[in-house]
Amino acid sequence: MGKIHHLNVVRLLGFCADGFCRALVYDFFPNGLLEKFISPSNNKDNFLGWDKLEKIALGIANGIEYLHQGCDQRNLHFDINPHNVLLDDNFTPEITDF
Repeated sequence: MGKIHHLNVVRLLGFCADGFCRALVYDFFPNGLLEKFISPSNNKDNFLGWDKLEKIALGIANGIEYLHQGCDQRNLHFDINPHNVLLDDNFTPEITDF
């Protein structure tokens, strides 16, 4: 998992395993989860605009393509949904939970 390098796939920076406490370390994503911006409850206040949403969708597609065809390491990803996509400060999407 630490050998995966793609703009649209989150990269593992490190980990901690101390007894029963375990944690994975990733970059900080200031814009958080994609679901925050497309959830019906707050869609009106946080709508990104269609151009930005299109770029996010294409970034997600590029990340999925990399996981399926471009990555030498086999990976299992389950569902790709707005809860599994993090957005950096430029709203570049990165897929998580694989």
